This record gives sequence, structure tokens and C-alpha cells, in this order.
Amino acid sequence: MIFTLVLILIIAVVAVVFALANQIPVHLVIFGYQADGQVGLFLLMALIIGILLGILFMTPSVISHRFTASRHKRRVAELESTPKQPATKQSKSQHMADMPPVAKPKDPAA
Repeated sequence: MIFTLVLILIIAVVAVVFALANQIPVHLVIFGYQADGQVGLFLLMALIIGILLGILFMTPSVISHRFTASRHKRRVAELESTPKQPATKQSKSQHMADMPPVAKPKDPAA
């Protein structure tokens, strides 16, 4: 968690420094709308929109994974709370009696 916050802070600082370093005025036309501004400002806005779209598209997957993890945790807790059945021990003769008979190989000399 702390690593993520530090990474976000570093990206934000670099983006602001980049926007301040690119003060060239430009004229932008998008879908018929016109805007005048600085290159750095438009690039900073594009970065923010990209981050928001990424979060928006990742949200269903994250929610699905959390539900799956929650369901698995409940199942583990349920299995851990049930009493264990002691394994029945069979004697070797009982085990051998449960096995199918083995076919004898044919004698090649006969």
C-alpha cells in the first residue's frame, strides 16, 4: 500500500514538472470543439483521463476477484470447522480381497 502511494506521488510530481516545462501554446480541435492552451496542460489532462479509464475498466475484474476470494475464504472456514472423520484401517488381507484377480501370463513354451 505504501509503495503504491509513493509511486502515485512520484508520477504526479513528474507529470506536474513536465506540464510546467512545456509551456508552448497550442490550438486543439477535438470532435469539433476548439481549445487553446499549453501542450503540457493537454498532456497532463490526457494522462489523467487515461488513468481514470484504466481504473474504470479494471473495476469489474477487481470486484469479481474479491467475490471469488471471499467465497473461497468462507469455504475454507466451513471445511476447517467440520469435524474430521477418522480414516478406517483395513488389514492387508481385506485390502487384497478388494483387489481384482490378476491374470496369469501364458507360457510361451506350451
